[in-house]
Amino acid sequence: MKKHKSVIILPILLMVFIFSSCISIERAIKINEDGSGSEVMTIYYSKDFFDFMKSAAMAFDSVKGNSIMDSLLSEDLFSNELKDKYKKIDGITLKDIKSKYNSDSSMTMKVNYNFDNVKRLEQSGQTLNSDEGTFGKGKTEIIYKKELNKILFSYKYEMASESDTSNSMRNSMSAFFKDQKMKFNITFPYKIKSSNATKTNGKTLTWEFDMDKMMSSGSVVDLEVEMKK
Repeated sequence: MKKHKSVIILPILLMVFIFSSCISIERAIKINEDGSGSEVMTIYYSKDFFDFMKSAAMAFDSVKGNSIMDSLLSEDLFSNELKDKYKKIDGITLKDIKSKYNSDSSMTMKVNYNFDNVKRLEQSGQTLNSDEGTFGKGKTEIIYKKELNKILFSYKYEMASESDTSNSMRNSMSAFFKDQKMKFNITFPYKIKSSNATKTNGKTLTWEFDMDKMMSSGSVVDLEVEMKK
């Protein structure tokens, strides 16, 4: 019975860790004129979450808690989980996924891929927003279109309304995300005319969003850009 319990606990903890403990995310995106491009997504996992997972593992099974944590602390385990998801997305060519433990016992994961159409970013972002994840269900919509001598880009993500229980769970987890950010750095192919970016550096725009606020039902991530040829 104990063996069966441990087999079940491992994938559950892994799922919770991957989708509920990514404390900060930075997305470096480059878009070409034809709408294709590339992205390097950096996901940072803090030491606090490893401590949390160890406590959770010991609570489930005090005898085998350490062996469960040894499995969870495998860098390849996290990389392989995401590799399987990205390989299933049409129009995305995965170049590499790497995980590295840092000297302070935190972990940094980098996802590097090319996309054939900017709309693929809708699906890419959803790999971090599964039904079981902290961010729950949501919808991403991207627009990239040319109108005469101007080019419009829009990226919107809206958190879907959930049950009271789901909302309560997300709220309880939000403390882990306090003061953490989701950052978008997007390099565009044309000159920038206007945007709602936090920072502008030539054709590269930066947006920053509070991770804890993003977990609220109805919250919106909104990136708007107008370019000119």
